[in-house]
Amino acid sequence: MKLDPKAFAYVCAALCGASVLVIGLCNLASPGYGRAFLQLLSSVYPGYHADSTIESVFVGTGYALVKGGGAGNLVFQLADIAFPSMALEHVNDPGAEAVNRSIARLASNRPWKASEITRFQGLLNSS
Repeated sequence: MKLDPKAFAYVCAALCGASVLVIGLCNLASPGYGRAFLQLLSSVYPGYHADSTIESVFVGTGYALVKGGGAGNLVFQLADIAFPSMALEHVNDPGAEAVNRSIARLASNRPWKASEITRFQGLLNSS
């Protein structure tokens, strides 16, 4: 299994976007909450103003989604260049075979359904 750069960028985008969305919504409920953070964002994101309006929450969240995706992609690419040996590849390695043998051993000792075992093995092998 290799880490997917697109998935990593999506996760980073979701985390950045969710953080700005939550802080912005909390600021709508309590206007003083997160004010310094939102003012910092307004100094970085052009067109964004740290107002307590739903429009500013959506604009800030959109900027954070784009920034998070770009930063996640950049971090992934730099880590891939700096640490190429850390790429995860375990589909056909002996470790995966050992896991499959362990699952089979556990299956013989526990009353698991055969469909659950094959589904779990499929999840391990598809990664």
